[in-house]
Amino acid sequence: MPVLEVAQGWLWCSVPGVHHSVNGTPLPTHTNHTMNTPFFNPSLDQDLNAEQIANLDRICQEVTSKFFNQHYTEVIMNTLKYCRGRNRHTTDFRGFNSVYFTVKRFCNYEDYVTFRKYLQTLSAVYRWHFASFQHYCYRNSLHERIKLETHCEHCGSLSKALIDRLIEANLWTV
Repeated sequence: MPVLEVAQGWLWCSVPGVHHSVNGTPLPTHTNHTMNTPFFNPSLDQDLNAEQIANLDRICQEVTSKFFNQHYTEVIMNTLKYCRGRNRHTTDFRGFNSVYFTVKRFCNYEDYVTFRKYLQTLSAVYRWHFASFQHYCYRNSLHERIKLETHCEHCGSLSKALIDRLIEANLWTV
């Protein structure tokens, strides 16, 4: 097949606003699958209002302060607030990686495992609420990962305390 025909075929597929297959037949339109999975409870709001965000920050601050001293609690919470940005279009949680290294530097290995699981859960809760996902499966897999991380009685004990408080405040669901 000549290169020009292939290129024209691909151009036909990529016309903005029109979804066609390579042979020109219309593709089925996309449906919104945002919350249509058996693992997700749609009763939880994805977009939080200002009051709910303040409540989330307050609860996370309280629970984190039980496990870390005041300085590290402030570092953790300020880093999360910075990473979440002003809206869903500017979130970037890669900056939270430095918190893991800071905690690792100042605790022994046995404590580090449980503290790291807590930090991963805390970060995942913020990512679930504030990050923008290209596909619903990423958000759902993050939700399932949190469920698994809080399941272990040893490693997930700190995380379970956070998730239980968020469930009471209707900011998380099982």
